[in-house]
Amino acid sequence: MTENEKSSPLHSSISGALNKQTLEIDPLVSQRLQQIRRDALAQAEAQMTPRSRELHRWVPLSAFAALASVAVVVIVMALGPKGSPAGLAPVEELEMLSKIEDMEMIKELDFYLWLEQSGELDN
Repeated sequence: MTENEKSSPLHSSISGALNKQTLEIDPLVSQRLQQIRRDALAQAEAQMTPRSRELHRWVPLSAFAALASVAVVVIVMALGPKGSPAGLAPVEELEMLSKIEDMEMIKELDFYLWLEQSGELDN
């Protein structure tokens, strides 16, 4: 049914009439319908195996866990690191590391670490 058909006067009048009839249902018919519904639910419950009852209990928890996992992934991806801390692209970082003079600095890393800890490097 399209949106135009739903908003047509014919649809509105039929829907209104059916809703009115639902509210004005005979109490005996209403009780009978409720009894039929209870019987159908009891029959469905009786046909369930113990295994299916156990699985049926886990459905809401599983759905919640799946939604929570998706939410965590979305948040981590949205707030996660957007590149390297120095703001350099990985290619630029590799170029810096590949320079020969920088290799000497890496070899003497303990010395530069000592300088930083002693405060000499800041001056």
